[in-house]
Amino acid sequence: PENLVFFEKQGVVKLTDFGFSNLFSPGKKLLTSCGSLAYSAPEILLGDPYDAPAVDIWSLGVILFMLVTGRAPFQEANDSETVMMILDCSYKVPSHISSECQ
Repeated sequence: PENLVFFEKQGVVKLTDFGFSNLFSPGKKLLTSCGSLAYSAPEILLGDPYDAPAVDIWSLGVILFMLVTGRAPFQEANDSETVMMILDCSYKVPSHISSECQ
């Protein structure tokens, strides 16, 4: 995924986001819509106030899915279909993925 950067000298992989970002305070909800559609949590797409760490965990789940399967969990021909898949949390795990991994 484009959000992973490998720092060869340090032997470290870091999760990054070079797009729009936001500051948050623990216990306070955010309203700003930021990030790429494919990684967006439902509450961001709905415009609901959201807990920043929780939506970051959602995005990490999307990245993990991509690392395991080689494809995005919510990727359709157009953005409106992708949004509907995210809102419905509708995705298919390829049959070759073990139940332990699922």
